Amino acid sequence: MSYTKKAQDLGITFNSQELGYLNLCIQTGNLLMTSGHVSDQKGILGKDVSVEQEH
Repeated sequence: MSYTKKAQDLGITFNSQELGYLNLCIQTGNLLMTSGHVSDQKGILGKDVSVEQEH
């Protein structure tokens, strides 16, 4: 049983809202700040992993 079906069975409804935009990375100079995520690529950017592979 899905959580949505279980909630419906319990009489719980969720307000549907527009999906928001989550900015996962901010660049300032040559520094990238990430927010709660990691890359699935292994290696060093510029040596083992290219910028194109990260996108």
